[in-house]
Amino acid sequence: MEKRVQFCEVIIDMFENEELDEKEIIFTDEANFWLNGYVNKQNYRFWRKENPNVSIAVPLHPQKVSAWAAISVKGVYLQFFEGTVTGESYKELENKFFPYAKKRGLVNRFYFMQDEATPHRTRDVFESIHKVYGNRVIGLGYPKFAHGGLE
Repeated sequence: MEKRVQFCEVIIDMFENEELDEKEIIFTDEANFWLNGYVNKQNYRFWRKENPNVSIAVPLHPQKVSAWAAISVKGVYLQFFEGTVTGESYKELENKFFPYAKKRGLVNRFYFMQDEATPHRTRDVFESIHKVYGNRVIGLGYPKFAHGGLE
């Protein structure tokens, strides 16, 4: 919690000191969708007056699709991965999202922000992102990799 507060203070300082003047942030995250109807209740909230007492039989290895989104002031980009997002599948951004971002003007002036999921923090992934965004990356472990960026 303390690191999150520190991060927010750094971002606020950057905006107040105009270091981010005419710069934007691309927020990225993903969600998993199980094709058998299973819902991970840790990530979703259902509000009802009564308890529905529903139980769902879950297979040992359910088939799922992961939806990855990049959200910026210029719109939303969606990419789908079959199964769980791994460091290797996350690198697919090199061939799909990064060319899209360059074509749509989502590189210069933009910071690329990702969550702290382990697959997003491999050396290969950081190298891919660094080639496009340089030190304009906000992510756990990135400053140690690139000697820059924000954590």
